[in-house]
Amino acid sequence: MVQETLRYVPPTVELVPRQALRDVQIDGHTIKAGDRLRLMVTKANRDQTRYTDPDTFDPTHERALPLSFSAGPHYCIGAQLAITMAERLCQVLTDPAYGAQLTGPTPSFHRTLTAPVALGIDAVHLQLHPRERV
Repeated sequence: MVQETLRYVPPTVELVPRQALRDVQIDGHTIKAGDRLRLMVTKANRDQTRYTDPDTFDPTHERALPLSFSAGPHYCIGAQLAITMAERLCQVLTDPAYGAQLTGPTPSFHRTLTAPVALGIDAVHLQLHPRERV
């Protein structure tokens, strides 16, 4: 579920601007050496050649890893920590022993200044009603 959420709503919407090193043709468009580009993670994560029904959120479907934390030498150094924390949160929210219940308004996204264009959540109001384990 965490990987699908990262694919569908990545924390970073676009990457640092890049510059083409050579001429290249992509989908009928020519990008010339020296052209400046803004790479959109949201578009890469919804690539129709890589994902079946890319505009549908499906947390049960096994998918290739999204590019939400980039890739290769630019892969985010904190990605594994963020993924591990999100996985643990999902475990708590779905474990009946915690009795997790969303309260307050529906969480909303806002842009942050920590990346070229990043998304954050203002607040998630959550109440836990731990039950004794038998």
